[in-house]
Parts: sequence; structure tokens; C-alpha cells
Amino acid sequence: MDHAHWLKDAIVFLVAAGVIVPLFARFRISAVLGFLIAGLIIGPFGAGRFVEAAPWLSYFTISDPEAVEPLAEIGVIFLLFLLGLELSFEKLWAMRRMVLGAGGFQTALSALIVALALSLFLPTVAAISIALALCLSSTAVVMQILAEQRRAGSETGQASLSILLFQDLLVAPILIAVAAMARPETNIAWSLGQALIAAAIVIGVIVIAGRFVLRPLLRVPAQAGRREFMLALTFAIALLAALATEAAGLSLALGAFLAGILVGETEYRFHVEIDLEPFKGLLIGLFFVSVGMGVNLAWAAPQLHWIGAGIVALILVKFATAFTGARLSGARSGAAVESALLLAPAGEFGFVIIGAAAGAALLPPDAAAFVTVVIGGSMILTPVLQRLAPLILKLRPASETGAANAPRNAEDAPGAAVVIGGFGRVGQYIAAVLEAEGVDYIAIDQDADLVRVQRKLGRPVYFGDASRRELLEIIGAGPAQLYLISVSNEEKAERMAQAARDVSREAAVVARARNVAHANRLLRAGVDQVVPEAMEAGLQIAAQALERLGVEPDAVQHRLEAMREQNEARLHLRSGDS
Repeated sequence: MDHAHWLKDAIVFLVAAGVIVPLFARFRISAVLGFLIAGLIIGPFGAGRFVEAAPWLSYFTISDPEAVEPLAEIGVIFLLFLLGLELSFEKLWAMRRMVLGAGGFQTALSALIVALALSLFLPTVAAISIALALCLSSTAVVMQILAEQRRAGSETGQASLSILLFQDLLVAPILIAVAAMARPETNIAWSLGQALIAAAIVIGVIVIAGRFVLRPLLRVPAQAGRREFMLALTFAIALLAALATEAAGLSLALGAFLAGILVGETEYRFHVEIDLEPFKGLLIGLFFVSVGMGVNLAWAAPQLHWIGAGIVALILVKFATAFTGARLSGARSGAAVESALLLAPAGEFGFVIIGAAAGAALLPPDAAAFVTVVIGGSMILTPVLQRLAPLILKLRPASETGAANAPRNAEDAPGAAVVIGGFGRVGQYIAAVLEAEGVDYIAIDQDADLVRVQRKLGRPVYFGDASRRELLEIIGAGPAQLYLISVSNEEKAERMAQAARDVSREAAVVARARNVAHANRLLRAGVDQVVPEAMEAGLQIAAQALERLGVEPDAVQHRLEAMREQNEARLHLRSGDS
């Protein structure tokens, strides 16, 4: 494709992302559904069908849908990477019952039911191939919907992710099984054994390398103090892990997910997350647009009733199996209902499996085209299905449904009563006092070496810029009772004060000030109380002088308090006058 066409397609997508999708959002339509519908409109089976009759439409449609597929895959990679950031291996181990129990139950039973039903109309190998494709759900669509709502860590999110993880692990065995059905002489047990060993080795290498190499590697761009360097290295880590798992026959998404978990266990977690967020949104949007572009409505129209029946049957089967599996694995009714609705449609790996089966002549072309439309059509319905959850949950006891509606798990963000911006000497003195009194706190600092040392001491210190509102939000700073700003840099302290006030109007903000002028600016930025360095140092020296001159300690303290009150009143008065 020449540069003009490539740039034109990029412009069409960006206009869709910047104009069409926000218009859908005004009508409370999910961004996921907005991108899917936009793909339908601007794709070759939408407005693109009429290009020959109206050539001017070529300027408003995507010329080559296959050209966006690599970028769409990158979007899925970074979606899973960001989801991994919110988890840890300890949490993943705690989810093992749900992964193996609910995931195994839902996938096996739904595949069995679909295969038995299709075997009445198709050859056995064709029925099995289609069933293996349809039993999988869409990790990209489901987790993006939950991420939009900041509910990936809720009980619904955990149940959905558990089943999706199991399904991602099955992609390689399913593709091997499809290839084996096309070549009966293949020893499927030997092939699966080799695949499992290769997968275990690759996953082990990723985990071990991440544990020992990742933290010092991320420290290099952090010490340089340039966000773009950290961003470039993060992209490289996610893509390298994704390529490693793909080389082992697993999904790209699984490697990115593991890389996210490993980065999430470092002090750079939140800094990386907020820097990647805007890129992820656009790239994952490309994936959804590509899915929408793949639905051929013109081909589907004559047999729409059969396609609709197939989608409904698929959703009912997968809803029943996912709900039962989640309940048997311990999920409450509310979470089980909502996760089952999200998992009921088919997923993106279904396209891959159907393509492999069709290429191996296991499926006739018409059957492959039919199933492809069913997969795409069901994926488009995912955001709509989730909206049915409240209607179903009304039929359940309130005590069982609360967990499904929780915005996010309390463990997803550390959260604390006090947030300390800057962890130099002053910040460390503050932390020592808070620790002695048993007060929880989170500290943020941009000195990578300092953060590394303090984390080795077991302190909850994270790398990042405390003047970024997104960082404060993502670490759970909103519910904090108190923000303490201890940095000496005047401009940075003012930005931190503004960010703290933007995140919470109720919390108290106390800041260190270099001088009276700086104190006044901080007060105007929303700080409740300032502690000017020169003023406090002068008072302490004066106190020492009075005590050595024989003044009673109680009288000295009384005098200090009176002076502090006068100075504070003077500061507030000046702030008000200005």
C-alpha cells in the first residue's frame, strides 16, 4: 500500500476514534460497542461496498483492513499488559481454583454441547473444530469493558479473568488438535506434550528473567528522568514477552499478561500504567474496529434468521456453562451472572481457529463464513449483554449481588490514610513518625535509587511524579485523609498541591514552603496549612536560645505557639489579599 492510502486509513480511524465514538458515548454507548459499530460503517462491508458506485466514499473508508491487524494485535498486547499490572503471582495463585475449576468446566462443557449439536448437521471433525472455536471468549472485549468501568479487580472481573486465562492457555492445544484432525497420522499426545513442555519453559524463563532482570533494567530510564525512555523500554518488554509465548505456541496476550504482572511487582508500576493508558486506548480501539470491519452484513442478510438463531443458541449455552462453573468455584450469584453474560459471546481466537480449520479443509467455505459472522456478531453484542446484568440481578438477593457491582477490589490499589509527596529527608522523618503511630501511608518520589533503597526497607514507596493527578487516582489516593507535600522545589510543590486538591476536595493538604512568598502561593493552590522552612527553623533556634537563658520550657512552648498562630494568620491574610 502506498503512503497516501496508509495515511488516509490512519486519518479515517483517528476521525472515528475522535468523533464517531465520542458521539456514541453521548448516548451512553460503550466505547467498545462504538468502535465495533464504527468498524462496521467504515469497513469494506459497510460504506466500502459502495466505493465503485460513489468513488468519493473511498476517502471515508479503510482501504485495506488487513493493514490494521498488526496494530490491532499490539492493542490487545497492551490491554493484557495493563491488566497484568493490577495483579501479582500471589493473587494469581489465589485464583487457581477459579482458573482451573470455572475455566475448565465452562470451556469443556460448552465445547461438548456445541459439538454434539453440530454433529447432527456436519461431519464430526467439522463439528469439533467449530465447537473448539466457539467455546472461547474475547479477552480483549471483556477486559476492556471492565477496564473502562474500573472493575477489572471486582469479583466479576476476577471471575471473568480466571476463565479467560484458562482459555488463553488452551489456544495452542486447540490449534494442535485442529492440525492433528487434518492429519490423522499425527500423534496428538506427543504433539501436545511437546507444546506443554515448550510453554512451561518459556513461561519459566519469562518469570525468572522478570524477577532478576526487570527491576534494574527499569531503573536505567527512571534514573534518566525521561518518561519517553521508560515508555520505550516498557513497550519493548511487553512485546518481547508476547513474542516469546507466541513462539511457544501460546497466545501473544498471555506473554504480555505475564510481563504486566512482573512489572506490577516493581516500584514503577503506577508510573508505567498511566503513561501507557492513552496508547492502549487507541490501539485496542483498532482491534475493535478490525472486528467490526470483518462482519459482512450483505452476505449475512439472506440468512440472518439462521445467524441470529446461532448467536442466541451460543450465548445461552455459554451463559449457562460459565454461570455454573463460576458458582461451583465459589463466585457469588451477582458476579457469576455478570461474568457469564460477558463470556457468553465468542472471541477473537475463534477467527484464528476457524481459519486454521478451513485451511486444513476440515470445514466447507460456507460453514467457515457462517461461523465467522456468528463470532463477529456475538462479539458486537458483548456490551449489550452486560446491560442485561442489572435486570437479572434484581431477581437475586441483595446480599449476593453486591460484589458484582463493586467498582474495584480494595487490593487493586494500595490506598492509605496519608499520601506523602516526595520522600527525601523531610518525607522520611514524616514517615518515621507515622510508622511509630501505626498510621498507613503511601509515598511517591522520582528518585529511582531512593525508591529502590526504601522499598528494600519495606516502606510503601513508589516511583512517579506526585504532581500528576492520574498517578494519585490510580494509587487509590482519593479516599486519603491527608496529603503531605515535603518536596523543596517550589514549582513542583505547587503542582502537587493542585493535583491533590483536584483528586480530593475533602482531604487536608499540608505542605512544606521555602519562604513566605512560596507559602502564599501554596495557600492559593488549595493547601490547608503550610510550614515555612525559614520560619520554623527560626522558631526552633529561638526556643533553644530562650531555654538556655533560663526561660521555663512551658513558657517557651507557649511563646512558640503564639508566634506560629500569628505567622499563620499573617500568611492567610496575605493569601486572601492577593
